[in-house]
Amino acid sequence: MEERERRIVSPLEIQLKKLVSSTAEKDKQIQDLQCNVTTQTQEIRAGDLQARLNKKEAEIHRLQEELSKLAHTISTKETKANLHRDSSTQVRYNQTDPQWG
Repeated sequence: MEERERRIVSPLEIQLKKLVSSTAEKDKQIQDLQCNVTTQTQEIRAGDLQARLNKKEAEIHRLQEELSKLAHTISTKETKANLHRDSSTQVRYNQTDPQWG
């Protein structure tokens, strides 16, 4: 009876070892896949954040250009107004100057 049990138990032990080994391999594969998914998710998030950053930087650059143009326009208008004021003041002085009268 002992020989018979050994013949039955021995193949069962081999199958059990293969099953344990296979289970361990599957657990390792699952762990690797989970790690890959986490890494990919982080890369996607990083890529998304980089795209958002690039978009915001482009918007900031556009606004800086608009501000620069606006400042130039204001400066030009102020210069013209000052020139106009100075020239009209000179005309009034010239008209009231006894030398011109």
